[in-house]
Amino acid sequence: MTTLPMPTTPVYELTLPVSKKKITYRPFLVKEEKVLLLANETESLEQANLAIRTVVDNCTFGKVDLDKTPLADIEYLFIMIRAKSIGEEVEGEVTCSSCGEKVDYTINLDKVKVHQEKKVDPNVRIAENTVITMRFPTMSITNNLSDQNMADISLEVTAGCVEMITVGDTVYTSDTLQQADIVAFLEHLSKKQLEKVSEFMDTFPVVLYVDNYKCPKCGADNHIHMEGIGNFFV
Repeated sequence: MTTLPMPTTPVYELTLPVSKKKITYRPFLVKEEKVLLLANETESLEQANLAIRTVVDNCTFGKVDLDKTPLADIEYLFIMIRAKSIGEEVEGEVTCSSCGEKVDYTINLDKVKVHQEKKVDPNVRIAENTVITMRFPTMSITNNLSDQNMADISLEVTAGCVEMITVGDTVYTSDTLQQADIVAFLEHLSKKQLEKVSEFMDTFPVVLYVDNYKCPKCGADNHIHMEGIGNFFV
């Protein structure tokens, strides 16, 4: 029996903007595009995250630790994979902020960047003998989110970004603590202490696309600002 050789695919390199790790990747294949399309049809965040994990893991040959790599790196990497797989342009439309006219607009993925407003010390001292060491969110953080109100979700997200808690000479790491224990610890902070932690949460890097265009109907100048992966999913 003759074995049919599989088509070869090109391989590219890039340096992840946050962790600065150099990785190789390939475009996604038809079988992986189907996973993305199915996830897009369900409009489910859980399915979208699962699809992104599948595509990124496959296209980087399993060399990227999805549960430890910063989320902004994974989102940027996915967008670059999408650019090499389908093209650098995403067709869509925007609404003029002046006249309300809907305008056809093409997103150029080459303009997507990872932006961090400012850098904040991840070691947050909340008391004389207590330091909370933070880390940037990863894809795994969404696994811990529950169907609760926004305040509870915010605490869970913050807890997911806690790497370790040092009390005196004792270090408690996220690998040995339960998510519920970290949430409970945060709930026992004062408002001022939590604000110190929130300062770090407010400044972590995000995938960002900015551009300007002139409305063809009224001539007004418009500014486009997009954050997150949702605008570039498929």
